[in-house]
This record gives sequence, structure tokens and C-alpha cells, in this order.
Amino acid sequence: MQEWLTVAIGLLNLAAVAWGAIKIVNRNGLEWRDRELRLLALEAEMASYRGLASKIAEMSVKLNEVSAELLRLRERLERLIEIKVHA
Repeated sequence: MQEWLTVAIGLLNLAAVAWGAIKIVNRNGLEWRDRELRLLALEAEMASYRGLASKIAEMSVKLNEVSAELLRLRERLERLIEIKVHA
């Protein structure tokens, strides 16, 4: 009788340890899944930022062209004013 009780208690202990291990593994699996979902969201956000960065680069090039044209126009206007003043 005592052996049977010892075996039963041992099996209950084994079941409790196995149940605890399964809970820990499941919790870790859920945490990893949550981390993966957050990573995917961040990657999608970064992809949209890349698109914005390319548009900003294009606008920067155009802005440089406009700035250069404004400088040329200013120089021409200054020359025109000098000609009118000295004439």
C-alpha cells in the first residue's frame, strides 16, 4: 500500500512539473509571437519611411536646382541694376 502511495505521489509530482514546463513553454511561445508581430509592424513602418526618404531626396535635388536658378537670377538682376545706375 505504501509503495502504491509513493508511486502515486511521484506521478503527481511528475505531472505537476510537466504541467509547469508546458505553461512556461507556451508563455514563451506567446511572447515570441508578440515580439515577431511587433517586429513586422516596425518593418512595415520602416518601409513607409524609406518611401518618404526617397521623396525627400527628390525634393532636395529640386530645391537645390531652384536655389541655383534663384542665385543666377539674382546675379542677372544685380548686373541689370548696375547697368541702369551707371547709364
